[in-house]
Amino acid sequence: MLEHTEVEFYHSGDLDYGGIKIFLYIQKNIFPELQPLMMDVRTYEQYRDYAEKIEDTTLEKLKKLQIENPVLRQLAEKLVKEKKGIEQESFFVVKMKLIKKKEVIDMKLMIASDIHGSAFYCEKMIEDIRGRGQTGYYCLGIFFIIIEK
Repeated sequence: MLEHTEVEFYHSGDLDYGGIKIFLYIQKNIFPELQPLMMDVRTYEQYRDYAEKIEDTTLEKLKKLQIENPVLRQLAEKLVKEKKGIEQESFFVVKMKLIKKKEVIDMKLMIASDIHGSAFYCEKMIEDIRGRGQTGYYCLGIFFIIIEK
């Protein structure tokens, strides 16, 4: 279907073991040229305030991952060092400028994705919307099921 086209594929996910594992699965099985988007040390450092402890058993799994991509490998090393990870929902709060009737209006926009099954993060998102005075929000539900053999 996309044969002979110049399409670049990017994936943004949680900055943790699960996020990296999903990226690696997609890269191995679907898009071999997949590149990480906002899955790097810079993004981790920018949103460090939202980081949460990674359990020791999960850290051990993270250490054992075979990661060829240097950006993801550096991220994994950072996560192991700090023993913390970040859910991607934490970093999709952005500020946009809209032009309406020749006025520049500040608009705060939140994009939340794949919060399936996480009441905790749904509540955090709602608190954030109310607390920051968002004038709009967009929820993108992505359901990706990995079946390991």
